[in-house]
Amino acid sequence: HGRICMLAFVGTMAAATGVVFPGDLGGFHYEPCAWYEGLSSAISTNPLGMAQLFLAIGIVEGATYPGEFWTGGGDREPGNLGFLPFGTAAQNKRDLGAMQVSELKNGRLAMIAMAGFFAEHQIHGSVPLLP
Repeated sequence: HGRICMLAFVGTMAAATGVVFPGDLGGFHYEPCAWYEGLSSAISTNPLGMAQLFLAIGIVEGATYPGEFWTGGGDREPGNLGFLPFGTAAQNKRDLGAMQVSELKNGRLAMIAMAGFFAEHQIHGSVPLLP
């Protein structure tokens, strides 16, 4: 959840500052919209493309489903899918424990931030520092 919220936070901040990708792409015309309308806008604009995206996510989730972890089993650490595009901690001369703690803290902060954005969207004025 932390990794997803970190990506969501970056996307929300990009959209809030006006960085959007409107225009024509793949034969479809996209209009800029607020962060909370992005999914419904994408589904209504390009339903086949979104179906392909959801299918790809479902395949990845199904292939890496950690069913054995629910019963105390498993042969890897939770979240470790073996995908290291930038190399291991040792290759980057970094402490693995420190990197894991950093990712955990940043993920938790991103989850709180996204919860705050959602709360402010649903109940205006509920988060004092957001306009």
